[in-house]
Amino acid sequence: MLCAGTFASWLVCGCGAATVPFEPIHESGNAGAVYSSAEYQLQSGTASLGSLAVWSEGATDELGASARILDIEMIVENVTSGTLRLDVMSSHVEVTTHDGQSLPLGRPIRRRGSETAPPHSSSRLSLHFALPTGVTGSHIARFDFNWRVVSPIIDEQSTQFVPVPPPNTDDVNGLAATCIGAYGFSTSQNCKDAITRVKR
Repeated sequence: MLCAGTFASWLVCGCGAATVPFEPIHESGNAGAVYSSAEYQLQSGTASLGSLAVWSEGATDELGASARILDIEMIVENVTSGTLRLDVMSSHVEVTTHDGQSLPLGRPIRRRGSETAPPHSSSRLSLHFALPTGVTGSHIARFDFNWRVVSPIIDEQSTQFVPVPPPNTDDVNGLAATCIGAYGFSTSQNCKDAITRVKR
């Protein structure tokens, strides 16, 4: 289900309890004040075409799940009088596991929302990629989402994601996943700070 709202105030729908959270390596904002996102300005020379935010709501962490997926969410805001389109067919994900395997995920198995942002408007697109057999969210050391916006002057961009918190982080003792996504906890550090206060 997609949540309604404007570009600045999207309320993000959660993936469920059995997921591993991820955040962009170079996060620059928050989607709906919940998920860390990477935000990009889309430009032609000095002229602005709009902006794009990309984040993940996580990857399934149940080996026996009927559909183990990795989630990618995008919002594109178009400030031009033409249309902007997310090029899903040329976008792809590659996961790197903790044992060093690099695994391309192929085409998304499910998409929701619109790939096209109308003039002076915004659109949201959700992409679900199937995880390979035997791989769950906790096996993933990082993943790279290579995306394209259809325009002759915008090159392909790559957004790297890592788990939240990083694997083997003793000071949170695996508790961070219970508060990431809760109202008021928008980053892994906020989550860790909250857990530290509780422990005291």
